[in-house]
Amino acid sequence: MMDGLRTIMNKALNDRMDRWNDFRMYIALAAKAHFTYYMHKRGDNGYLKFQHTKEKLYIRVSTADQFKRGTRHKDSKSLSGGEKSFSQISLLLSMWQGIASPVVCLDEFDVYMDAVNRRQSMRMMMESAYEQSESQYILITPQDASNMTPGPLVTVHRLSDPKRQNVNE
Repeated sequence: MMDGLRTIMNKALNDRMDRWNDFRMYIALAAKAHFTYYMHKRGDNGYLKFQHTKEKLYIRVSTADQFKRGTRHKDSKSLSGGEKSFSQISLLLSMWQGIASPVVCLDEFDVYMDAVNRRQSMRMMMESAYEQSESQYILITPQDASNMTPGPLVTVHRLSDPKRQNVNE
């Protein structure tokens, strides 16, 4: 009796592990495709390499000028602040495509971005939010959000600047 139960439980566990591996592979493939798509929106090239057994993710990016010259990809450590932030937004958006969540929240995602990267990132996040209308996106930024157009699905809340007090007073 116990041997039969153990066999059934082992089979159930193996079936669950197989489904988990299939799911993980699907998420990785979808993330790779979406990451490339988002990086191409700015004229850059990028790819992801998942190594699930080592629990590692490798990110490679070629900026538009490198991509045109055909030079090698940069790893994330050698990117400028704006390039790194844009790559991170692309990675987040690509992962969110495969993992449904009712609420998506980012805080100060654009702190190291220049105006051009910020505008492009905001546009990509808005497009993603419209495509995934079952999720609510909350984007918190200390930067200017005047390029965000309020509408039926977009609300912009502008907080007043904090009142600073001098500690020596």
